Amino acid sequence: METNLLYYIIQPEDSNFYPRLRAEKNEDYEYENAFIEKAGTIEYSLDKPAPNQPIMVDYHASPYSVFSDKVADVLKAMKIAGTQLIPAKVVWEDGTEFAHYRLLNVYNILSVLDMDKSHYRWHRASKVANPLLDIVLKEDCLSAIPLEKRLIFRLAENSTFELYHQSVVDAIRATKPDGIEFIKVEDWDYRP
Repeated sequence: METNLLYYIIQPEDSNFYPRLRAEKNEDYEYENAFIEKAGTIEYSLDKPAPNQPIMVDYHASPYSVFSDKVADVLKAMKIAGTQLIPAKVVWEDGTEFAHYRLLNVYNILSVLDMDKSHYRWHRASKVANPLLDIVLKEDCLSAIPLEKRLIFRLAENSTFELYHQSVVDAIRATKPDGIEFIKVEDWDYRP
């Protein structure tokens, strides 16, 4: 695959110390798939079961992407079409607060999954490919979209999947982030 069409899925690095997050208020923001006009700060808690000694890192899943300001500042500077960074804070049960986070709201939805080559179960009622066992993208469809309009996007066929272009991944990697794993789309497979 040419570099212009190289995409990644970002997920939390596997660690017993890096918590998943759960939105306490305004959790509907995470499922909007649109620009949010009056976005306030989203408050998160640690999802259960929480690690005994949690470590806050530069990336957490909520299930969508929550980045530290260090990474969010890079994404903001890139002015990526179809994305919005919403202030977020994480509050532990003991009241400890981490306010230097941003939810990445990706409302750029593209129908570029090659339905003939990918492996999935199609749900007719909800029109969603889930589980999506592996991902093959339609290169011709991607090539027809200007790069600046597909730097980060969600799959229309399963909007829980955020795909990041190589240039965005390179910019994030340059921050030397903790707690984040980058998987090339063609190397990704479903892990229950």
